[in-house]
Amino acid sequence: MKVLVLAAGMSNRMKPIGDKNFLEFLGKPLIEHQLEFLKKNGLNEVVVVGRNTNLEAIREVGVRVGLELEICEQSDDKGMCGAVLAAKEYIAGGEVLIFCSNDVVEDSALELVMKGEADGFILGKKVENYFPGGYLEVEDGLIKNIIEKPGAGNEPSDLVNLVVHRHCSADRLIEALEKVSSD
Repeated sequence: MKVLVLAAGMSNRMKPIGDKNFLEFLGKPLIEHQLEFLKKNGLNEVVVVGRNTNLEAIREVGVRVGLELEICEQSDDKGMCGAVLAAKEYIAGGEVLIFCSNDVVEDSALELVMKGEADGFILGKKVENYFPGGYLEVEDGLIKNIIEKPGAGNEPSDLVNLVVHRHCSADRLIEALEKVSSD
């Protein structure tokens, strides 16, 4: 299974930090912790989508971790959709796990997403207070939508999207994203 690590975000909510992927946590950049986590869990086919400003630094982290990364550049500002489409030639033809470079999860959370039979899985975190992220809209136990930063009091649920998404067909995901239009 290919893993697509999203590392092209602009880190706008983290100002004055320039790139949250390289925010030091326990002596290492967040992205290094994430790559180590993937490797520890046997996920070695890793594609990282970055920006022109961090591609070389990502490559260096991959070498430190001992992963032979495939790295591609996202040149648009179309969020996760743009990242997946930027990497489509690397992930097509099989299953893909989309993983954020800075959403830290436990092994047990990854295990939940990796087991089971379905077209796809999205990991959510229950929150008690508003968090400016993507909220999962759930109906009859199924995720119907992700509402980005709806504002306090407008949340469709108490579940925030953690970017640990497993899609059993990268090709079907790519096909759907190529048809979608969003602002």
